[in-house]
Formats: sequence, structure tokens, C-alpha cells
Amino acid sequence: MVDALHVKGLITIAADNVTVRRTLVQTKTDLYPIEVEAGVTGALIEDVEVDNLNGTGIGVLFKGAGTLRRADIHSAEDGIRVEADDVTVEDS
Repeated sequence: MVDALHVKGLITIAADNVTVRRTLVQTKTDLYPIEVEAGVTGALIEDVEVDNLNGTGIGVLFKGAGTLRRADIHSAEDGIRVEADDVTVEDS
């Protein structure tokens, strides 16, 4: 679990049932500040702020399954991209 951190860089979720909560993610990238890798299930990302610092990337990329809840995503080319089944986005 990642909880209540200030991450200056990328978060890659590569395991099942990982939670990222109450966290600020800041990075200027043409990639993805938060990525859920293919094959992952049960990822939970909630109450996060994703600041891509005017980069050209995607705020959150879902290649695996999970839930994104109450996310403030800004300064990215695209906020959320979903390339998987079983993804839920709520109040974001």
C-alpha cells in the first residue's frame, strides 16, 4: 500500500490488490504517472492528485483491472486511459 505520500516520479502497479491512497504524484513525463500493468487485478487508486507538470503523458493508465476513485488529474495530455476490462472510475 502507498498511503499519504508525495511521490516525485512514477508509480507502476505490477501486483494484484495494491492500493494507492491519499497521495500526490508529480512528474513531467510523456509516459504515465500511474500505470496499472496488464494482468493486474484489484488495484485501488483513491483520493489521489496526479500532476503531470504539463507533460504530454496520460495521468493514469489502466492496462489491468481496478478502481479509480476521487482522483484529481491535471496538467496531462489525457487524464485517464482504460485499455482493460473490469475498470471502474468514480467521482473523478
